[in-house]
Amino acid sequence: MAPDGYMADGLSTGVFVLGPEKGISLLELEGLSGIIIDAGKKIYITNDLKGKINIEKNF
Repeated sequence: MAPDGYMADGLSTGVFVLGPEKGISLLELEGLSGIIIDAGKKIYITNDLKGKINIEKNF
């Protein structure tokens, strides 16, 4: 989640290239929130969202 669409678009590309662990670190460094689900269905979430949302694992 980012304040502007252009920022979200640019960061999504960067996060994808970095991979989930480094991508989550980048989001946290920028003060942003995010969730990444990798090809193996492992879920990565920024610390600020932990405990605030419930992710159903029905996929």
